[in-house]
Amino acid sequence: MKVDNVYKQDRRVEKYYMVKKRTTIYTALEELDFHWDEREVAEFIRLWKRGLSLQKIANKFSRDIDEAAVLVLDLARKKRITPREFGVGGDRF
Repeated sequence: MKVDNVYKQDRRVEKYYMVKKRTTIYTALEELDFHWDEREVAEFIRLWKRGLSLQKIANKFSRDIDEAAVLVLDLARKKRITPREFGVGGDRF
């Protein structure tokens, strides 16, 4: 029966990938969008290197500043950007 197969698949996913037992799942920041197009990422990096503030970069992409901040964390961890003298505030000009 199809429903039984779905249930079995769900159980396998839980067994192998959901190693922590939870009764209720809370998704942090689910109202935000952390998906970026690669072209946006390239432009983000360019603006970051130019010294624009994180707020200005977020505004350019019509994004919440927290979405941009998470991208900074991701890019920094992957060594695609480096710390700046003026930090996330940028705007050395």
